[in-house]
Amino acid sequence: MPACLHCGEKWTWKDTFKRIASFKNEMVCPYCKKSQYQAKSSRQKTSMLIVAPSLVLPVFVLFDLYLPLLLLCYAAAFLLTPFFVKLAKENAPLW
Repeated sequence: MPACLHCGEKWTWKDTFKRIASFKNEMVCPYCKKSQYQAKSSRQKTSMLIVAPSLVLPVFVLFDLYLPLLLLCYAAAFLLTPFFVKLAKENAPLW
């Protein structure tokens, strides 16, 4: 879980997930209310984590695996995303 760069408080999984799910670049600390941004490397990692189940989609189709298993992979990716979030004071471009 990320820690605020201003006050040093560690965010909870729930707080982190809410801020990611809002799709805003700016992430406001739930403790000190100061703005910060997801680090560029963190955004790249979380993006790849979300895209990863799509990359294995051909394997699911090829071996006639069940749709619920694919949905489980997507759910796991979304639930793991907050663990990969790192914060930065500046908003850097993704690529």
